[in-house]
Amino acid sequence: MTVHFQMSDKVLAAFRRLRYAAESPVKCWWMPYGTLVWHDEHPGAEDYSSYLEEMGNDLDDPTDQTIHRLIIARQHIWHDGSVPKELNTFWTEARQAIPEWPGFRRLSLSNDQYAAVLACEADSREVHNSWLEAWAGDADDLETKDLGGLLTSTSFTVWRREDSDKVVSLDSSKAKPKERPWWRFWR
Repeated sequence: MTVHFQMSDKVLAAFRRLRYAAESPVKCWWMPYGTLVWHDEHPGAEDYSSYLEEMGNDLDDPTDQTIHRLIIARQHIWHDGSVPKELNTFWTEARQAIPEWPGFRRLSLSNDQYAAVLACEADSREVHNSWLEAWAGDADDLETKDLGGLLTSTSFTVWRREDSDKVVSLDSSKAKPKERPWWRFWR
């Protein structure tokens, strides 16, 4: 399945404004990426929670899929030396659409940076597996969907019930429990 680079005009404009900064801070973004991300690579990346609210948090959205695939493709370059064949067309289109994206300047890493990537990925797997085990165990419905281009979405639904001590109870006037997205577990 061939996937293509797709970004909304607003996000594309924001990515086109990004410029490489050699001393840009870097951090491990264990969710959703599980890798190192430099602040100059994503609009608003210095405030991770605001960034996720603005972009990169809805895998049904082609723009968000594109953001994730940029990271996935680069991770493959770091590990394997090349973009996976499923993302060749995507990567070519990305390089044409956002040629100044700072992430293109970080396709090779120092030994220390690569060790940090491996540590971040290990931490991410541990957090992701713990999170999935904790939340999915209470799920009434669990779905994993292949979105193509090495991207997979996992979602689950937890119904709120008055008789459950695990979730917030519903107003008794409601006849049917309300569905909520997995990431809105605090409401």
